[in-house]
Amino acid sequence: MSVAAGVALTGCSSLPLIGGGGTGLHQALTRVAANDATRKWVTYDATGKLTKLVGKHPTGSGFGTLLLDGTDLGPMAQLLPGDTGIAALDADYGVSAGLPPDTVSVLAGGQHADQIGKALTGSGWTRSGDRYVGPDVTAVTDDSKVQYALNLAQVRTDGADVIFGKAKADLGAAGHPGGKSLADDQPTAALADCLGDVVVAQLSTDFLSPVSSSRLTPAQQAALAKQRPAGIQLDKLREVAVGVRTPKSTSDTPRAVVCVAWADQSAADGYAAAVPDVLARGQSLASNQPYAQLLHRPQTKKVGGDAHVVQWSADEANGPAQIISMMAREDLPGLF
Repeated sequence: MSVAAGVALTGCSSLPLIGGGGTGLHQALTRVAANDATRKWVTYDATGKLTKLVGKHPTGSGFGTLLLDGTDLGPMAQLLPGDTGIAALDADYGVSAGLPPDTVSVLAGGQHADQIGKALTGSGWTRSGDRYVGPDVTAVTDDSKVQYALNLAQVRTDGADVIFGKAKADLGAAGHPGGKSLADDQPTAALADCLGDVVVAQLSTDFLSPVSSSRLTPAQQAALAKQRPAGIQLDKLREVAVGVRTPKSTSDTPRAVVCVAWADQSAADGYAAAVPDVLARGQSLASNQPYAQLLHRPQTKKVGGDAHVVQWSADEANGPAQIISMMAREDLPGLF
């Protein structure tokens, strides 16, 4: 891999770089309490916007690949209403926070409490206080229902919303939580503002550089670290967020946006100076392809603020889900 450092920032007035606090993502973050567990990983999708664009049928291509990315319910979407009463594709949006087994989720809008209660009890869930509790996953003999027992271990209805979680999730942390929400929490709120109007997003304080991966030998880690551009201070990385800008039509080229929060301005300046050249001449750690083939027309901007945010955006060459995949594979330019 060849990465050079130190190229000036790019810019283009025709493509807005920053958003604001009135977005769907910001609204979703108000539904989750801010704590150490929820900050680790947040996922969001604007289900309602996406279904208006592509219909209520998750597809293997185009913007339909982003449907229900805010929760773990995508693979079960078509069967959910009949088996559980949960109409995930009727929601306005979905948001999840925390890593398994602590993940808690909200589907906002479009749900019917009576249908959910009837379907869940008919499928073996039991009522316990304000929620329905699923069967022990080891006791589920129908393979097709194992994912229900894992992802819907706890379910609580709340008007037209449904809050659910895995076995150890704190359902009280979602829905209408008391105290500070993720929308009030820095740097999460600053990164959400930086992402702007997106149809899907992931934010993480738990992003790990491939250099620290246990899959690599110490020698491989050292070799990779030597290729990191000068000026990037990964020890000062605080939080990473990625998203896909809201398209106007299915024919729009998907535009990825990435926002990174740093501990201080020096670290932010170092990343902002290095990342344009990484995007132009760097190489993906996962696919060994040049980033320039994966990410077109890149732009970089120092957003600043108390969270010391740097933003870059680019057109996705391999479809709207590309940046989400890159986040999952720890393959974000410059963060290695």
